[in-house]
Amino acid sequence: MEDTTPTAMLADREAIRDLTNWYAHHVWRKDVAAVVELFAVDGELYTQKLPPVRGRQALLITYERILEEDEFYPFVHNHIIEVDGDVASGTCYIDLRAVMAGKRLTAWGFYEDRYVRVNGTWKFATRNVNMTTFVPLGQELTENPQRT
Repeated sequence: MEDTTPTAMLADREAIRDLTNWYAHHVWRKDVAAVVELFAVDGELYTQKLPPVRGRQALLITYERILEEDEFYPFVHNHIIEVDGDVASGTCYIDLRAVMAGKRLTAWGFYEDRYVRVNGTWKFATRNVNMTTFVPLGQELTENPQRT
């Protein structure tokens, strides 16, 4: 029987917030194995630049390549979470500092996530990365960022 007490619901939301915080922490540290462990075995990653990435082996290869080539320093916040038993969905916003192709950038956007509870632990079922703006550090933003 599902525990729908306010305490259990708060505990689920906090565990999901921790999941996204650990993701950011592991990305900062370039700990690819730890990033991938946060996904369900059949977890999926969607970005604006890559084809869909499905399964831990594909995630491992993708994150190894991404984190070897560039540096990412994400700050996640404003997390909205809806829990429904052993599945949940959420949106959290990201401010990003990055070094990509040797250029220092600042960026912002949001993650759209689906979560699944696996053996009592929340994991990413899907992580959809939506970056709306990248600006080279030291340059002024000359146009309004696109909102989606």
